[in-house]
Amino acid sequence: PIATDTKLFNQFLTALLDKQENLSLTVDAPGVPCQPEEIESVFLSAWARPQQRMYYRPHYSDTLALAGPSGRIKMKLESAEPVTGGVIWRFSNGMQVMYKKAETAGQFKYAFLFRGGYASVPGLKKGEGPFVSDILGFYDVAGKSCSDFNLMLQANGITMEREVSESNMILTGTAPSGKLPLLLQSVLSLTKDRSFNAQEYDYY
Repeated sequence: PIATDTKLFNQFLTALLDKQENLSLTVDAPGVPCQPEEIESVFLSAWARPQQRMYYRPHYSDTLALAGPSGRIKMKLESAEPVTGGVIWRFSNGMQVMYKKAETAGQFKYAFLFRGGYASVPGLKKGEGPFVSDILGFYDVAGKSCSDFNLMLQANGITMEREVSESNMILTGTAPSGKLPLLLQSVLSLTKDRSFNAQEYDYY
């Protein structure tokens, strides 16, 4: 979509032009005898002093901080899935995967189902359940703000809808075939390395 392209392009320009995104030290002092080592020493000395600093914020395109695989697991059983005509893979860690080949060249649809919905949220008041799905989008993931995390997914052609029902949490969407590893890393990071963004929630 043009709106998404424009937003991503503006983010790209900001990363290129914003001096706070990447630290560089440039000295232009003609006629002043100074050595690079001296300049570096002065800079590092000032940097070490206690003061308010602006730390590097991971950009939305940075995927290095996402969780990676921690090891291999074995598949215990493979069986036919009668409803969809696909297959079910059951793994040793208790996870089940239902797979069916579809006529969507270069792209696939996905759905992740996690047990536990808004019925298990303590202190939830009457009528607040339908809003839990929105709140799920206000979590920073792997050092990225919630907005940057969503932009990273969009930049890689991945859509992710979040829905919390009374008993389950469901992630659904589409992704290019080559982005399956990135999608799995993103979902893993969302489940194990997230923090609530209170500022974004207050604005909501």
